[in-house]
Amino acid sequence: MIFDDIVIADLQALGLSALGSRVYVMLLRRGNWVTGYEIAKDLGVARANVYDALRSLVHARFAQQRTIHGGVQYAAVSFALVANSQIRNLAERIERLKQTLPRGIDHPNTWQGSGWPAFRDQVDAALKNASKTVRIGTSVTPIREIQGVLSNVSDPLISVVYGCWEGCPSTGCGVCRPPVTALKPWTQDSACIVIVDDHIGVGSWGSTTEPIILATDYPAVVSGWRTLLGIEL
Repeated sequence: MIFDDIVIADLQALGLSALGSRVYVMLLRRGNWVTGYEIAKDLGVARANVYDALRSLVHARFAQQRTIHGGVQYAAVSFALVANSQIRNLAERIERLKQTLPRGIDHPNTWQGSGWPAFRDQVDAALKNASKTVRIGTSVTPIREIQGVLSNVSDPLISVVYGCWEGCPSTGCGVCRPPVTALKPWTQDSACIVIVDDHIGVGSWGSTTEPIILATDYPAVVSGWRTLLGIEL
């Protein structure tokens, strides 16, 4: 009898043994009440092992049993019912753990890399967490690199505010939406800082082809970046 390895592996991930997984699949294929002897014969496995697997399936509520004419028969519980039970039990278990496990210490996250693809990815990840504000201080080059990412901010309740260290050239950059605040330059390099909800920051600076990228929610760094954007603490 051929069994799908992925199906067996997924059933094992739900707590069944390898043999228990095969027995459960066989019960589903049978679709009616059968004896352990019949399942053992179909699988070519010793009856003692099959009966152990069947008892485990009944205990885990993947199968049910009945006694008829002095013998015991088994049938599969539909996987739809099994799945609903598994989901409910997992949700309850996770909630219990959330309530009882020590909360530990929240450590700030910091990621460092380089290049425009990395900058776009980090800005995109930060924007997905936005709920109130997106504050941007930028030069012309980097803001153009994340133009497509910024267009994903479609929630009208999220305020997007722009500032420019190049004084917003008369021709504009084609990305920032007015009013654009003129910011006091802090570097001669091309740079951009994006701050989401005043606690997540993504910055780029240096080379216009391979800039340094830093993404962080470390309070001291984000606080310093907010100052560069002229945001009052």
